[in-house]
Amino acid sequence: MGNKTRVCRYVANDFDIMTEQLQSVTVSRGELGKEIEIRKQTEASLRESEERYRSLFENMLDGFAYCKMLYDEENRPVDFVYLDVNQAFARLTGLENVIGKKVTEAIPGMMIKIINFLTGHF
Repeated sequence: MGNKTRVCRYVANDFDIMTEQLQSVTVSRGELGKEIEIRKQTEASLRESEERYRSLFENMLDGFAYCKMLYDEENRPVDFVYLDVNQAFARLTGLENVIGKKVTEAIPGMMIKIINFLTGHF
């Protein structure tokens, strides 16, 4: 068997392997179109849900603050950060522009009262 024949067989074999691999990851246009349509519908549903809950959050009469508790090295609460608040929260508390701030920045001295409450030391 000549060198050219051997090289051709290797190339043909490699080509066959690549073709098989390509076929396993390739989808038809129809399948791809269906996937895209499903993704678009899912994204639209998610947007509608987010808008509905955002509207509920913003228009509720009760003040609501979504916060992240901060802990010290011994896992004791030491502060928290306002991640989001609704308009009623600002109206009822008088606190404005608190998103991203720690409670110790927004209400100095308040954290001591909160920690005492959380730990049962009234």
